[in-house]
Amino acid sequence: MNSLLIVLLMPLAPLLAALVAGMLRRENGRMASSIVTCAAGASLVASLAALMLAWAAPGEQPAFISIPWIQAGTLRLELGFLLDVLSASMAVVVALVSFLVMIYARTYMAEDPRHGVFFAFLGLFEGAMLGLVLSNSLLQLFMFWELVGLASYLLVGFWHEKPAAAAAARKAFLTTRIGDVALLFGMLLLFAITGTVTFHQYGGSGLVDEQMLAFLKTSPGVVPGDWGVSVVGAAMLLIFAGAAGKSGQVPLHVWLPDAMEGPTPVSALIHAATMVAAGIYLMARLAPMLALDEMARAIAAGAGAVTMLLGSLLALGQTDLKRVLAFSTISQLGLMMVAVAWGTTASGMMHLTTHAFFKALLFLSAGVLIHQLGTQEIRQMGGRSGKAGEPEAALTLFGKAGFLIGLLCLADVPVTFILAQVTSKEMVLHDVSAHGGTFSSMLTGALLLGSTLTALYATRLAFRLNLFSIFALPWLRAAGKGKEAASSEESGSTAQKERQKGTVGRSSNVKVSGRGRFARDGHQHGAGSESHSDGHGHAHATTHGSHGHGHDRFRVERDLPLVAPLAVLALLALFLVLVLSMTRGLTLWEAGLGRVSGQVASAGAHGEAAHPKTQQVHGMDSLTGIALLSIGMGIAMGVWLYRRDPESPAAVAASARVHTSAGFRRIFAPVVPAFRNRFYLDELYAATLGRAWAAASGVVILLLGLALLASEAAVFAGQSLARLLSSFGDALLLDRWLFDGSCSSLKRSGSVTTSPENGYLPGHLRWFVVGVVALALVIWMSRF
Repeated sequence: MNSLLIVLLMPLAPLLAALVAGMLRRENGRMASSIVTCAAGASLVASLAALMLAWAAPGEQPAFISIPWIQAGTLRLELGFLLDVLSASMAVVVALVSFLVMIYARTYMAEDPRHGVFFAFLGLFEGAMLGLVLSNSLLQLFMFWELVGLASYLLVGFWHEKPAAAAAARKAFLTTRIGDVALLFGMLLLFAITGTVTFHQYGGSGLVDEQMLAFLKTSPGVVPGDWGVSVVGAAMLLIFAGAAGKSGQVPLHVWLPDAMEGPTPVSALIHAATMVAAGIYLMARLAPMLALDEMARAIAAGAGAVTMLLGSLLALGQTDLKRVLAFSTISQLGLMMVAVAWGTTASGMMHLTTHAFFKALLFLSAGVLIHQLGTQEIRQMGGRSGKAGEPEAALTLFGKAGFLIGLLCLADVPVTFILAQVTSKEMVLHDVSAHGGTFSSMLTGALLLGSTLTALYATRLAFRLNLFSIFALPWLRAAGKGKEAASSEESGSTAQKERQKGTVGRSSNVKVSGRGRFARDGHQHGAGSESHSDGHGHAHATTHGSHGHGHDRFRVERDLPLVAPLAVLALLALFLVLVLSMTRGLTLWEAGLGRVSGQVASAGAHGEAAHPKTQQVHGMDSLTGIALLSIGMGIAMGVWLYRRDPESPAAVAASARVHTSAGFRRIFAPVVPAFRNRFYLDELYAATLGRAWAAASGVVILLLGLALLASEAAVFAGQSLARLLSSFGDALLLDRWLFDGSCSSLKRSGSVTTSPENGYLPGHLRWFVVGVVALALVIWMSRF
């Protein structure tokens, strides 16, 4: 009973807080944010308690409750909650990151006039995600799945006055709905095969119970069909399509970069702990079902590998900081999909956990830098730190330090490996490689190439943002001298002009109104659209002199709510795997996911040897050496390409080609526009699917018009016939001729026959005399 109360508290606390916050008046925004943040803290405490309960007996049957909902004949649908290491650990990730993001957002969105509404949406988002994670049936999960989609639509389009934000919200909502339709059909097909959509049921008849898996393994449903995929495999591929839409897998990934139009806290939530993680979690939960069909799992893993490489390549060509991070998320989600689809559930979920922390760190640090520098264009951010010799703002240094730590974890550099001796990405690499076979070797090669590309764009970000300035080393300062320094100074002057747009006539002590804008101690900070304007007609302003925040000091009351979440996330990103590897954490993790891994091993064709234990510490073997070499190659290439040749905004504005003297860069300059424009996939979709949809819509509209015309013609014909029958048949024929005419004739004949019988005595005497005379005449004439 205690565990049930804990499980219920996790989703209900933020959902009820969101309801209360939405009912408060706009001027009570701070109270609304406090209520939602406290509820998020309660969910975090409950999730930690649930994780302790789940880890207390990691190898036992998961704790679950199933409540009958619909019972009609053989149809039986249940609702309930599930508590095991997989759901509890995922709930901790969601609750922890959501709580830290809310603390950050209380300051970041402090001056937004819809502050309370924003936190109501955040509470709805967190509650829906926690309900999704803890659901014990596909049907209940689908309900919360759609609620997460609704909350993401509201948050991405929070600044709906901006056309770009409104368009991004619609794009995210409609694109994910495509996957959701496939998920619904997959769920129905799975129900037709198994007769249930519940994960665990009493008696072992749930979808992922051993009894059900043993039955499916010997049933005709796992026999490959004409296309090489069984019925179970087809159902799982449909479910994978739903997960692909939610988790940004190819080809339904196009919505994720555009979702950056929302506030930075929203980006951190979507990319770190909530929406995009839902698809990975769903595939991890149903990994035993996917393992029943080798072709289906190969398709899912292959799609994940393509997503990983495509995301890494596109991240190299973006110049918007948040879009680079968005494509980085797509790449890492592809890596997780490879892991959970190929049967390495424990390592895949471990990477999901570590990724949630360092990606939230990256986005929140990016928000600090955008807020301090007034732009999110990476070609301009490096030149906005002030001239050489001048100290940077304390908050800027914290933002750069957090971002650098996040990049180290993202690239999986040797520093992280030395600290932990094992990383989540290295665990995935070893577990995928351990399967053996040609396809596993191909996946391993894709993972190694993805590591190289990740290190490359991470190094690019480090130099473009001038992150190494936090160390203030002479050799790093010298890198900006000469022609490069002139270009950087030109960039800084251009950026300064852009930062001063819209500030004419405003004094330094005026608080600038607008969304996402907060002021402390006379300092104005822009956080609206995290670009050159906040999307409401207000340009970013600064009042700290010609060099922005160059001499700003760290103020606890103003900056601590922004920096404290960065510090917590940095510690978790750096030391989580280290602590788990030095204790029994990895062992407990493997034991907790042992039922899932064991089911995969028993259901799959590779056997137990195909799923190595993640509690072993992967030392310096040949594969680890190759992985470190691939990372080193990416870093070396990034240093070669980006350290001594910064992209000048003036040069980029003057020419569409990449302004560089490096032969390597000139060779690949023709393909740079393709990278910048995401390989023109949006344009391709617009030219193919968009036009096909427009054509289909035109045909449907034409058919609807013809149907409407036919219906109107039928109605007109019916009305004409009714008028004819009414005027001729009813009024003329029936009324006038038949009924009314007959009645009138009878009435007239009756009046003729009854007129003599009027009771008038003189008249009767006259007629009597006439009759006597007539009778006499008749008698007299009859004698002749």
